[in-house]
Amino acid sequence: MPFDLARSLPPVGAKLGGRPCPLLRTGMSVWIKGGAAAVCVSRTFRNAGDRPMEATLTFPVPPRASVHDLVVRVGERVLRGAVQARGKARAAYEEGMERGKAAFLHEQVAAGCTC
Repeated sequence: MPFDLARSLPPVGAKLGGRPCPLLRTGMSVWIKGGAAAVCVSRTFRNAGDRPMEATLTFPVPPRASVHDLVVRVGERVLRGAVQARGKARAAYEEGMERGKAAFLHEQVAAGCTC
């Protein structure tokens, strides 16, 4: 039986203001070369409100895997992640949020779980 990667993922844990945020669609692409796999997961959410939102998306990362790129699209804008020390990254995120800018923060919250 073929392995179904989409079914192997746990439910998406997106929250908006502490409430579940509806997932509109999930997409995946997988490239395998020389015994290694690169997986691109895209998830689409929609802010149905008229105010900017702060959302938390929790997703699993297998123990021997790593996140090497993170891109967030907000409307027509594209934000690309950059690796920084945890404190510096959090400070930049909080400053962006305080200034009303689109911002995101990706960090490990537990072994194999990031947000």
